Amino acid sequence: MIRAAFWKEWREDRLKFGGYWLALNLPILIPPLCIAVNKGARAPFADLSNATAMKYLGLAMVVECYAVVTIFMLATGFLAAATFSPEQEDRSVFFLFEQPMERWRYPACKTLHGLLQVGAAIVFAVLFAPFLGWVLMLAGGRVTIAGSIGTMQTVMLAGLRGALCCWLISAIVFAGCALVTSIWPRWWIATVAVVLCVVAFWVAVWSFFDLLSPSFENMGDGSIGFGSGSQWVTITQTLPLSRFPAWKPLPLATALAAIAILGGVSNWIISRRELK
Repeated sequence: MIRAAFWKEWREDRLKFGGYWLALNLPILIPPLCIAVNKGARAPFADLSNATAMKYLGLAMVVECYAVVTIFMLATGFLAAATFSPEQEDRSVFFLFEQPMERWRYPACKTLHGLLQVGAAIVFAVLFAPFLGWVLMLAGGRVTIAGSIGTMQTVMLAGLRGALCCWLISAIVFAGCALVTSIWPRWWIATVAVVLCVVAFWVAVWSFFDLLSPSFENMGDGSIGFGSGSQWVTITQTLPLSRFPAWKPLPLATALAAIAILGGVSNWIISRRELK
């Protein structure tokens, strides 16, 4: 029955998960396309070579990590509401409770399936950004596979660590929005609650769980600047990816505890709901 519950979630919500994947990955295509078709947009990368590829590949990966835990956090919250609200609002969840499976197992499977989908989408997006940049560099002819493969491996390993960090942060929001939707399953209330939850997370606790920013402290005279004109971005130093992200035991343990508590309370509320 657990396998059947997972299959049911995928069959019914695959379009929602597909939309989430597109929301995370489509914006990645915009900067490369602009750079590819606009000669002026390529001006900041005049020094591109095997030796300097790390600056740009690392930046692409780090920017995507920040995007996942900031602007795309709303997409994560809406995904939780979209997957948890319908069955409770139309009361079809009570049909599932009549199946030969303990009540708590179904919402637990639903939560776990959603968290796995969020994690897979985040890992793909964080790694896709530098990989696409690398492919464009190879197509431009200034970078070779043999000369940049080591750089790419370093960026991808740092990207995997960063993606795990982003998933932990996003999982808190997913579990929190799932809990709110379990309390108020009406779609319009859930939508407003998701926005309020994400904003509250940004304002109140984001700084505590931010494991990305401390990685770039004490960079010396290095900087990343954005401006107007042909030199719209300036990167003066390679980002220190060996320290990315800055793992800290307390935020990590707190994140895992928050995910477990929020998910557990949500499951408890759903499993105790009665048909009225």
